[in-house]
Amino acid sequence: MSERKSINRYYPPNEDPSKVKFSNKISNKTKNGKPKAYSVRAMAPFSMKCLKCKEYIAKSRKFNVRKETTDRDYLGIKILRFSLRCPRCYAELIYETDPKNADFQCVSGCKKNYERSAPIKENESIDEMIVRLEKESKEDERMKELERKGGKKNGLTSEETGMEQLEKRLVEQQKEKERVEELEELQEQMHNLEQRRNQMDEATRIRTTSKADKVLPTVELDQEAKRAFDEFKKKKEKKQSAGVLSTAYSSSSDEGEEEEAQMEDKDSLSQHVVGSKRSLLEPIKGIVRRKKTKILL
Repeated sequence: MSERKSINRYYPPNEDPSKVKFSNKISNKTKNGKPKAYSVRAMAPFSMKCLKCKEYIAKSRKFNVRKETTDRDYLGIKILRFSLRCPRCYAELIYETDPKNADFQCVSGCKKNYERSAPIKENESIDEMIVRLEKESKEDERMKELERKGGKKNGLTSEETGMEQLEKRLVEQQKEKERVEELEELQEQMHNLEQRRNQMDEATRIRTTSKADKVLPTVELDQEAKRAFDEFKKKKEKKQSAGVLSTAYSSSSDEGEEEEAQMEDKDSLSQHVVGSKRSLLEPIKGIVRRKKTKILL
């Protein structure tokens, strides 16, 4: 039984391979001479905006793209052209590869949302290109080193990630909150101390005024008693002087009358002292009565 698919073929000695025409030969051009386009499934290499309907197309969004190879090249690298349809207005968006800048550039119907920060010079020599590539490779190595150490990718010299900065900010906010709470607590303590100091000052003032009210009547009472005793002494001296004069003119004096006079003087003195004490004790009794009513209330 013969093979279903023959692998080995017989070529006669007089066979000329240049005259053989293969039907499955791939051509990059159509019959009209235009570049042949292929329909491929691809993702948008950059974020763009449609110029007709202002629709934003995000990076890495998938489309059915027509891919074609142009006649232009850069240092032997062919430039490819891609065309797709806007998902909103179905306008044709065309962009090409840019081997010189290692990027893509818009041709028609669309616009990049972000451009390169430092575009490459148009008339760049080979030496300048080598220097630029070396600088870019050093920058890439530096960024990879920062990434290994936990740094950012956006070219900043700080080696802290966004999460670490967020944690530090949260810690600072917590510390600030604790400081505010401590300050409020200290202010409340100072307010309480001020109130207690005012209460103590009021109590001492009341105590001193009550003591002064108590001391003043006793002093006045002593002065009144001393005054009454001095008056009694003067009266007694006058009577004694009057008795001596009467004895000089009369031969004898009645002892009973003298004793009665002395008793009357003593009674009058005692009545005078008692009356002065009562008059001085009246304000003290009023103060004591008011304090008792305050305590009961």
